[in-house]
Amino acid sequence: MNLTGVALRQKREEIGLSQARLSELSNIPQHILSSFELEKSTINQHSLSTLVNLLEEISSAKIKVSRKKRYQTHSFNGFVRDADRTELATITPENRNYVSLINSLERNRSTLPKSGKVISLFSGCGGFSLGFSWAGFEVMGFLELEEAYRAIYRENFPTVYELGDDIRKLEMEDIQVWKAGLGDVDVIIGGPPCQGFSLSGKRNATDQRNSLFRHYLRVVRELNPKVAIMENVRLLTSMKGPDGKLVLDHIYEDFQESGYQVKHFEINAKDYGVPQHRERVILWQREMT
Repeated sequence: MNLTGVALRQKREEIGLSQARLSELSNIPQHILSSFELEKSTINQHSLSTLVNLLEEISSAKIKVSRKKRYQTHSFNGFVRDADRTELATITPENRNYVSLINSLERNRSTLPKSGKVISLFSGCGGFSLGFSWAGFEVMGFLELEEAYRAIYRENFPTVYELGDDIRKLEMEDIQVWKAGLGDVDVIIGGPPCQGFSLSGKRNATDQRNSLFRHYLRVVRELNPKVAIMENVRLLTSMKGPDGKLVLDHIYEDFQESGYQVKHFEINAKDYGVPQHRERVILWQREMT
């Protein structure tokens, strides 16, 4: 059975079939399909036969039907919400501790001694910034491309200076203006877009968003913080670039060349009381001494 991972991906994209939908149709776990397409592993002959037969039989019309929303015909069934329904939910000790912790952190945020200055890139609505403000850091500036997210960020952090929107259009002169106005920056934080690495997307090696960390690095090089922290989906660790090299290796090398020691670790939000299975990788870059 001669079907390579590259050929599978090309055929899947040609007919407009997502990796997630192919997993559903073939009953092959998505992480196995992803690893096979990236040529990091092989799959057994039975699975190969299943994929070949499926790709031969499926038509464009069938793909179109398969991509329709599952709940297109959903309508209100007359169910009356129970005002006391929350009592039926199970609250774990971890959930309870998590809620207690964030309430405590929020109450004490304004009274904490300041640990240092922070700039946030790819800021979203401010979750990363909130965590650092809870830890006693002073968030000085933020940058976010999407206007809707910028509006929410401004509501959440009305005193934080808005640095701009599209990081790709930043000139070195712009960053120098930040430096003159904000002074020395201790920490730079940010989560470059993850769609290019995520199983929810196409995991396309040529996705331009996969190289946005280099624009993050441009800011780091210019402002020279003591620490730079990046967050992304866990599957960034297995994603390859157009040259066949792991994106993670590129990140390590680029930051090390800029004078930073690099480490990364993986976390899952569910282990910290959040009622959600959300895996992330954190890259921690510390200035070499």
